[in-house]
Amino acid sequence: MKYFLTSIFLCFCIATSARAQQSVATVFGHVRLESPDDAQNLLFGMQEISSGAMVEVSPPDTGGVFEFPLLPFATYDLYVHEQDHSIFLKRIVLSSSVPIHIELDSIPIFDSAAVSPEWNRSQSELHTLFTAPLISELPVANTIDGIEAIERNMPGIVPAGNGWMHLRGEDPAPEFVIDGIPITTEETRTTMPLLDASFIESADLLRGSLDPEYGSNGILNINTKSGFNATTFGHAEYSTGTLGNSSQGVDLGGRAGNLFAYYGSYGSFSTNRYLDPISGPDPNHTNGSGSDYFGKIDILPSSDLTISLLGYYDATSFQIPNVSTVTLQDQDNSIIATMFSARMDYDLSKTSVLSAMGYTRRQSSSYTSNGISGIADSVSRATALLNEQYFIGARSENLESGGELSYSARTDWFGARNDFNLTAQGEIYPLQQYLTFADVPDSFDRVSSIAHPFTADTSAMGKRISAYAEDRITTEDWTISGGLRYDLYDLLAAESGLSPRINLAYRASDQLTLRASYNRIFQQAPLENYLVSSSSEAASITGASQNIVQPEQSNNFELGADYQFSRYWSLDASGYYKSVTNMLASFELGNSGIFFPANIKNGTIYGGELELLLRNWNQLSGMLTVSSCRSLGAVPADGSSPYGAGLVIGGLAQSYAMAAQGQSRFFTQDAEPLAASFLIRYDPGVFFFALSGRFDTRFALGHVNLTNFSYFNTTNPEEFATLDFSTGYNLSQFGLPILISANVINIFNTEYLTAEPAYDGVPHYGMPRTFLLEGELSP
Repeated sequence: MKYFLTSIFLCFCIATSARAQQSVATVFGHVRLESPDDAQNLLFGMQEISSGAMVEVSPPDTGGVFEFPLLPFATYDLYVHEQDHSIFLKRIVLSSSVPIHIELDSIPIFDSAAVSPEWNRSQSELHTLFTAPLISELPVANTIDGIEAIERNMPGIVPAGNGWMHLRGEDPAPEFVIDGIPITTEETRTTMPLLDASFIESADLLRGSLDPEYGSNGILNINTKSGFNATTFGHAEYSTGTLGNSSQGVDLGGRAGNLFAYYGSYGSFSTNRYLDPISGPDPNHTNGSGSDYFGKIDILPSSDLTISLLGYYDATSFQIPNVSTVTLQDQDNSIIATMFSARMDYDLSKTSVLSAMGYTRRQSSSYTSNGISGIADSVSRATALLNEQYFIGARSENLESGGELSYSARTDWFGARNDFNLTAQGEIYPLQQYLTFADVPDSFDRVSSIAHPFTADTSAMGKRISAYAEDRITTEDWTISGGLRYDLYDLLAAESGLSPRINLAYRASDQLTLRASYNRIFQQAPLENYLVSSSSEAASITGASQNIVQPEQSNNFELGADYQFSRYWSLDASGYYKSVTNMLASFELGNSGIFFPANIKNGTIYGGELELLLRNWNQLSGMLTVSSCRSLGAVPADGSSPYGAGLVIGGLAQSYAMAAQGQSRFFTQDAEPLAASFLIRYDPGVFFFALSGRFDTRFALGHVNLTNFSYFNTTNPEEFATLDFSTGYNLSQFGLPILISANVINIFNTEYLTAEPAYDGVPHYGMPRTFLLEGELSP
């Protein structure tokens, strides 16, 4: 508690005005009525244009006042409904926490209804938005897989080990921001539980042209569900499938007018395939199970004040895969995660908002091999010898507490609309990390023996201080955004940096928008095993003189264009180039799921993406993405090690060493010459189906020719593809409020990123053919 209070005090002392890192806003409306009775037959609705889903409905009160609280940032069409008629009123773009106010002089005349815009207008920012209706229909093997299903269908994403999703050649996954709470730890599912997608209202991947409010190379901005979605609602669901997949969950929400809303959910899951092993095909010890609780309260005591409270608890346990049926290896991991936050937004005026937020998060994990977490005597040494390749024991605990103080204002500076933000953030995080491992006889690595295991037991207090100022200028044809960000990371050593950002978008026509940007990024290293990888014990193994893993610094350049063929079809294209210092990388200990952060001294990343969107054409929606990325580490001209810091061990390190021989550069595991994904949905209301697929080409690291991007012994990189399907039928037409759905994952049962050759530690991801049946009750 003292850390939480200290961080809040620190945040308030940094600045007196700032903006919370949130991505929701409220729309206030008023329609002038001839009499109070006119309100009885009216409903106002907000439709999110990318999914075509009606996300909010609000009746006016007898004074003609209506309200849409806490809508996620997106583009919406406002409609008014009267009995069986509806008409379009206005297109609204939400990109700032400053509320939108709408004034209607009279009730629209329904027999002369306006139509929604012919053009959706091309977007001025590079992002991909998934809303709850789409998320619920994505094919999954288990409902807990929802967050990964979202990412798999987004451009620029490269699947890697154990569900770790890379973005645009970067080793760290996109940083999650949950209801404004930045999840800065960047941990994998070995030490952080999967986030249940069932309580997500929207997930927006920001992958380029980033404003100063974000301190990472990619952001997955998540807004959770709110009780404001309906007067009272609830769901219950149960699923069962092959490979031991099953889940169950319930949620309940509601509102009391526009003054109070509540939402709560519970979910649990179990599976016989929690982690994806690098080899198999029938691995042992892959079970996993978990449960989570989520609650949220939104209070609007007045039209000027919003208070939001959030709580989350998750407990997950799972086993680490192995192949042999002879050894008695049984590696188990248990994770507990909690999160609490409180946020207050106060409208100083119709064009300015003051916000304050505080949060605390705790994550702890415990990793044992055959019931022991260390080698202390002959008995534990004999137990450790039962493992296949490595004996591993680990414990970690991370308690993060932080806060923000914010100011947002909409002005008319420079004769145009300005959305101005000033923000200060503070966070402290005491870390405790213990890890021991040793080679079992006949292991090829021989890093550390059972008689003399590697052991690091360390703790440290970290802190992060960030502040930024940004402005977004919007005219009819131009959108100019940018500003300056400052970050101080102090963990084992203090590192600070300034990050200027400038993003330009020019609307050449209603159909075409051109973009250009420069972003300087100063990114904290992932905290998973950070202290272990930066320890003197790690330096002793690697022979490094110093071994503190540093933040990554990069200069990012991007050009792009978005073309809107019609109100239904759009195409976005982008190309990017990154020059990187202290390039972040990670190295896995065998196929254990234990990752160590490290630095490559210098690197270069470049690539491009295409995204074709179909929006609600005859109940059909879909997307097609194509991307290509080269992620290269540099070999120093003096012949010294390309690594700057970190525990660089395992098969991936050997692959890099082979690839670097006689070269000036080498591919990292985040390089992918070609990736593509598609998703097509048909949803007329009574039933739906969704077909999705993914295609990847990957290099066999250690056998790569930089000249023609091919293997030494083959002519092309290996190719992998999967196809997934989901369908559902609504029984409400028979008087039963039940939705029955079925999923098939990996229809053709292909080995998908599990057949990488040669070395442990190269990317591994995938699942055999899996079936899932699900029933959802929505009374």
